[in-house]
Amino acid sequence: MQTLQNGIEVPTNSDEYSLTTHLANMGNKSNVIVKVANAAARDALTKTAGLTVYRLDTARQESWTGSRWAVPATTERGRDYTTPSTIANTVYQTVASTTFTSLGGKLKLAYAGIVENANSGANRTADVQWLVDGAPFGGITYNAPLVTGFDNPAVPVGMEREYTAGAGSHTVALQTRANAAGAVRNVLFSLIVSENP
Repeated sequence: MQTLQNGIEVPTNSDEYSLTTHLANMGNKSNVIVKVANAAARDALTKTAGLTVYRLDTARQESWTGSRWAVPATTERGRDYTTPSTIANTVYQTVASTTFTSLGGKLKLAYAGIVENANSGANRTADVQWLVDGAPFGGITYNAPLVTGFDNPAVPVGMEREYTAGAGSHTVALQTRANAAGAVRNVLFSLIVSENP
């Protein structure tokens, strides 16, 4: 037998050949992604490390690590917000949210954006925090300076946190507040949630 780079074994001219056995062996080692209807269909498969399925009920890939199903790190849920909006409150308000179904790994929460002073007459600050399943989780404070006689500078801001999630559905929200109502404007921002296997 000859083993190819992808792990598939093929007979050579001198090997005895059994069509059924060798074709089954090739099929099992071909590293194709198996389509399954749901978790029950996935769990009914014979699991080997590296087996990858595409779940039709969640529209995502999952791979068997040898001990659990993991979602590739590239599986993301998120949204870009490009319409400028003024932070209207001095108490936290939700400005973006997404729901993510976890397999029980680590969620990576990423926020990136651009803010500016809303010509409020003074230098201002604003706060951003995550809300995971209704509970605050991590946050930052950023400055939004006022520049008299010039356009107010666009200030890039960002935050990334890891959250260990239990398996199941989780709601991740981004909340903001300013130290004066209407004093800071979100020019644009992105909210991305991904899971590391």
